Amino acid sequence: AEDSATASFAGEFESWLDVATAEDVVAHVHRCWGSAFTARALGYARAAGLDPAGIEMAVVVQKMVRARAAGVMFTVSPVTGDRSRIAIEASWGLGCAVVGGEVTPDRWVVEKVGLTVEPARWARPCLTDDQVIALARLGKQIERAQRCPQDVEFAIAEDLPAGRDLVLLQRRPETTWSARPHVPRFAAAHGLTSWISDAVTGGGGTRTLAPVAGPSSGDHSHGTDHEDTA
Repeated sequence: AEDSATASFAGEFESWLDVATAEDVVAHVHRCWGSAFTARALGYARAAGLDPAGIEMAVVVQKMVRARAAGVMFTVSPVTGDRSRIAIEASWGLGCAVVGGEVTPDRWVVEKVGLTVEPARWARPCLTDDQVIALARLGKQIERAQRCPQDVEFAIAEDLPAGRDLVLLQRRPETTWSARPHVPRFAAAHGLTSWISDAVTGGGGTRTLAPVAGPSSGDHSHGTDHEDTA
């Protein structure tokens, strides 16, 4: 059930950080399995129409990243569902503070076409513009490979050199907006002049509009609950 195209148990299962020995890893894998049967996880399964007895879990064990900053990235706006934008939220240190809603993160919005970054509103944001653009490029690559909007967790490793310090922790399909019918902004059946005129004048009523086919078309395809890996 986890990370399926229609349902995600993000945030429902337990995650553990700084597990040191092989024996502790095995013990915490068992604890992760046990978290599939908490009241919260079982309630989510029932609400999603899933048989709790059929839930299976594969626990991911990763090297601990010495994170200077970390956060989440959506290749679709989590607020409006706009697929032409990428939303990034991050804070200093480990990402568990962001995904757990413990801090108010720094936030950026990036246009997929042209990778234009809206100016940061903080005196000292935790990511540079170069890092934000690198993240957006990575998000676009993952989205193209998976053919659907993505929900990504990442970290900036403090012990890796600049340009090689971006670490992809995990990704899953975005299931909130992706589950809704995608209405193109521009309808190919209407002429170029017509939809430009309507966009400028507000005419055309509620007619929807889809990019004109051709090489000039750009990429179109919390809180938020998340789950860290063990």
